[in-house]
Amino acid sequence: MIPTAPPTIYSVRLRDYQASDINRIDQALARLGAGGGVGYALPTGGGKTIIYAQLAALALERGRRVLILEHRRELVRQTVAKLEAIGLSPAIIAAGIANPNEGAALAVGMIQTIHRRDLSPWSPDLVIVDEAHRAKARTWCETIRRWPMASRLLVSATFERLDGRGFDDLVAELIHGPCVNELIAKGWLVASDTYSIPGVDLRGLRTRAGEFEAGEMAARFDRAELVGSVVGEYRRLAWGKTGIVFASSVAHSKRIAASFCADGVAAEHLDGTTPSAERAAILDRLARGTTRIVSSVAVLTEGFDCPSIGYIALARCTASRVLWLQCCGRGLRSAPGKSLCIIVDHGGNALRHGLADTSIRWTLEGRPRNASAPALALRTCAECFAVLAAALARCPRCGAARPPVDRADPRLVAGRLVRVTKADIERRRRDESRQVDERPPPSWADPATWQRVEAKRKREGYKLGYTAGVVRAIMRRRRIWSTWNSTR
Repeated sequence: MIPTAPPTIYSVRLRDYQASDINRIDQALARLGAGGGVGYALPTGGGKTIIYAQLAALALERGRRVLILEHRRELVRQTVAKLEAIGLSPAIIAAGIANPNEGAALAVGMIQTIHRRDLSPWSPDLVIVDEAHRAKARTWCETIRRWPMASRLLVSATFERLDGRGFDDLVAELIHGPCVNELIAKGWLVASDTYSIPGVDLRGLRTRAGEFEAGEMAARFDRAELVGSVVGEYRRLAWGKTGIVFASSVAHSKRIAASFCADGVAAEHLDGTTPSAERAAILDRLARGTTRIVSSVAVLTEGFDCPSIGYIALARCTASRVLWLQCCGRGLRSAPGKSLCIIVDHGGNALRHGLADTSIRWTLEGRPRNASAPALALRTCAECFAVLAAALARCPRCGAARPPVDRADPRLVAGRLVRVTKADIERRRRDESRQVDERPPPSWADPATWQRVEAKRKREGYKLGYTAGVVRAIMRRRRIWSTWNSTR
């Protein structure tokens, strides 16, 4: 019999689902035993840190050592604060942060430091990975696998990666917490209204094997084009709210902040090079409302907690559903007097990825990667003309530094954003499907069957994958029937 974890640990009052999910995770880890892995999916704002902090406390009570992995100093500090709030004193393993409890059975570490450092003879019995959608990166995988007999708990709001890699080699079971709508219904998150572009024209896209060619589809959605004025739409839709604008580049973010200031709205820019003290001061001013808008690119997409935020703007396009949901999630936390978050989508991301409250059942399995995407981005050294990875700051052959890239801002298109609902997205999807002419049958399909089903797809506005799915099912039934008849 696997023991049940108590509903309240270290005098912390847990939400009902938190107590239930702690038990579910605890029992799954016990069932899988040493070396087993469990994933836990909970939307942003659902209280993941409290849950894994309680599980760490349970492990310590049983005489086990626990290592919690983070990827940013701010997340290390936040996690340490949550652990200290429930009476625990963790060691800290992160460059630039003092470690007052060296050798403690509980440690919080930054992945970059842990990857470089030999912790022996200390070794964890339980490894907890926060923001686990990053866990497939080489540094993470190498670090996690240093302790093959340690149990693993991977925690994330979004178990999906743009490169398509799955998590089934790290964890054997995925446990879902309540979805966004359930958390909204119970008052733990707030509802949102989303305003986006009128639509995307799918006419003229080429098809391959009955489906749209992946590269053309991505290019049609991920265009460097934004609709509507960021400042103008803020004034029209979210005036007076505090919020975050996610830009396409650092230079773009600075220009957005300057535009708000020129219009009389207190705004500041934040990026990865902003000193820690200045960053803390900026976010404190945002929390107090002294600063209304903070513009950035990616530093606030994860691990940032400011419940008073009621406005989120995406002044960028993204192919990543994970990034879209992480950005939107920054504005869904509940706060006194807050009942709604306004999400302003200048890049049409909602039309591709769905609304912020879309319920998603994540899976551990991977999915095919976009075949048209290059495996590695390359550049040519301006000094010696060697071909090297675009991400390298210096040429490994001659040592020349990578020249700075001044990215152009996305093209701004005049227009007025409109409120979108799930019904609107479904209606637009049907209208867009009806725009697409009937596609020729692929080589594997029976032509007559394909033409009949494809005509129905266009007439009813069904999803573009409807035809291939239905035709495959019909042909599979025909093969089964033919085989059965031949054996009678």
